[in-house]
Amino acid sequence: MAICHLAVRHANRRQGRSALAHVKYLTRAGAAARRREGDQCVYVEHRNMPPWAQENPRAFWAAADTYERANGRLYTGLDITLPRELPRPEQVALARAFIDRVIGTAHPCS
Repeated sequence: MAICHLAVRHANRRQGRSALAHVKYLTRAGAAARRREGDQCVYVEHRNMPPWAQENPRAFWAAADTYERANGRLYTGLDITLPRELPRPEQVALARAFIDRVIGTAHPCS
């Protein structure tokens, strides 16, 4: 039986957060790749990035850390569980459909 879960989290500088560090952690890049051996990133996709960040989406998240106002939101994280019973391509299609419906083309996302 599939178990559903959705959590929405917001982060800002007052909390000591960093958009770039969060994306690196989620995609298991850099030090995050070595941090947890059993917990791997299985798929990454970046959408709606501005033209200057198309080739390097991390530049967008670094710019958010640098240029977002002090009390502004750096990122919103959506934590969604997908049914384990679905094969990986169907999980990816389900995630894409969710992003298309909820985010669309309004906001950059990874």
